[in-house]
Amino acid sequence: MLGMTVAPTLADMGAVVVFPDYRLAWQAPYPAALEDCYVALEWLYTHAEQLGIDASRIVVGGESAGGGLAAAVCLYARDKGEIPIAAQLPLYPMLDCKDTGSSADNHGRV
Repeated sequence: MLGMTVAPTLADMGAVVVFPDYRLAWQAPYPAALEDCYVALEWLYTHAEQLGIDASRIVVGGESAGGGLAAAVCLYARDKGEIPIAAQLPLYPMLDCKDTGSSADNHGRV
C-alpha cells in the first residue's frame, strides 16, 4: 500500500483529512500520481465507517499541482462510477501549461 498520512483535523467540524503520498512526475510519469491518489481514495472510501466518515460526503481537494490532480481524481472517479464525490476543492489548480497575464502576480492575501 502507498504511504499516506491520516490526520484528524478540523475537530470542530468533525472532518478527517487524508494526505496521499503520490509519486511525483520525476519518479514516475503520468498517470502514476493519478493512480496513486485514486488508490488512496479507494482506501478512504472502503474504510469510511472505521474512520467515522460519511462515505457520501467525501471531498477531494488540493492546491496548485495538487489542485489539478484533485480535479483529475474527481473526473476519474466520476468516469469509473465506483466512488461518489460530494465536492471538489481545487485551490488555484494547475489545469494547463499556459500562463495568463496576471498569473505571475496572483499571490495576494485571501
